[in-house]
Amino acid sequence: DEQPCIRKLKATPEWKPIEGLWLSEAGMLCLENNEGRFLQVQPTEAERQAALAKVIEVGIENEFSEDGKPVLPFALIPPGESCRFQPHALTALRVRCRAGTAKYTASAFPK
Repeated sequence: DEQPCIRKLKATPEWKPIEGLWLSEAGMLCLENNEGRFLQVQPTEAERQAALAKVIEVGIENEFSEDGKPVLPFALIPPGESCRFQPHALTALRVRCRAGTAKYTASAFPK
């Protein structure tokens, strides 16, 4: 039996594949946005607003694009939230964060 693959990663403003997943297929993929947690300090209003802007966008590679968009977005994951789904093709998935860099956890479970 294959073990789940769990990776702590960072999304950037550019569309990037989910790095480090050794599974070629997954029965379930969970993406968790790890932003928006303030464990040590009381955040200012500006810090709170900056953290809330770190929404992770999930898309799928669109190699047949006619409008010049290489990735078709299909999900938004706000800070502190997660998204679970059964991916058709792990290698075609892309993630980004329009508001800079955002930490997230990718957990892939075998079929």
